[in-house]
Amino acid sequence: IKHIVMQEDGISDPPGIRVRPLRGLKGCDYLENTTGITRKASYVMGPLLALLQDIGYEEGVNLMAAPYDWRVPPSILEKRDGHFSGMKEMVERMKKAAGKRVVIMGHSLGTRNVQYFLRWAEANHGRAWIDEHVDTFLAVGPIFLGAPKTLRAMVTGERMGLE
Repeated sequence: IKHIVMQEDGISDPPGIRVRPLRGLKGCDYLENTTGITRKASYVMGPLLALLQDIGYEEGVNLMAAPYDWRVPPSILEKRDGHFSGMKEMVERMKKAAGKRVVIMGHSLGTRNVQYFLRWAEANHGRAWIDEHVDTFLAVGPIFLGAPKTLRAMVTGERMGLE
């Protein structure tokens, strides 16, 4: 727990500890990077990423991921990690490789991250940049209305397959 708890300012890592997300697809495929029995139950985007690769999407060309540190607010993600600048570069690389505008997909809390990115892009690069580079924003399992599964788990004790 000491590795994920932030300092009292809410944005700094504890002394001697630096936690950042894994880069690329490895940062959002499975919570457990093993071939063990619990891997299947720890999937996040793993099966979808595998399907996309099966139909021809290539990591680093037209399939990229932007894992982020969910512990800090979006303004700090850009200031500390250059997160939104990095997302912008990814979108531009994918558009150049494909020759067409890209689809940005966000999952769960990541849907809010994409929304913040789009607002950041518009504020810093103009609406024309979004219109030129982004075709669609696909929100998968968004938290637009909160997280009702959490309440269900608290009330019923459901473990969502993580027994």
